Amino acid sequence: MKKKMQLTQREFDQFEDYLRHDEREESTIEAYLRSLTRFAEWADGRAVTKELAMEWKTALAEAGYRPISVNAMLAAVNKFFTCMGRVDCKVKYLKLQRQKDLSKEEYQRLVQAAHEKGDLRMELILETICATGIRVGELKYITVEAVRAGVAEIALKGKIRTILLPHRLCRKLQ
Repeated sequence: MKKKMQLTQREFDQFEDYLRHDEREESTIEAYLRSLTRFAEWADGRAVTKELAMEWKTALAEAGYRPISVNAMLAAVNKFFTCMGRVDCKVKYLKLQRQKDLSKEEYQRLVQAAHEKGDLRMELILETICATGIRVGELKYITVEAVRAGVAEIALKGKIRTILLPHRLCRKLQ
């Protein structure tokens, strides 16, 4: 039987060192530590077990957190369990339904609405996201230089993606 685990500052420090050694982004480290703090506060000194982690998952869902947010917090706690050598405490994520893609008609209505409101910025943002498949957080990589070159280099989460910008979109953005 495994020894009961408590959440102390020593474990938090060890986890932070583990994440840094794993070359995680600073924002990821902060988010993971925030989630672990939330879990520790909720646990309120109780010994950490798989059952406790499962209770927390249920409590988060019942508190109204979106499933994607619950899963993000669980990812942090599961990574902590891996760091501590307690993979037996890891819990499964909530099942997510795949979100429906925007239909062509829905996309056109959104662009038209932005156009009618005179919101050129929103219109171009929608067109850029839909033409390239990038995420909202990746918009900052669509720079003047990228538009001139017709290609954007997106560097996030330790990965670099090359996004080709359609010629028609580049003309509009210029």
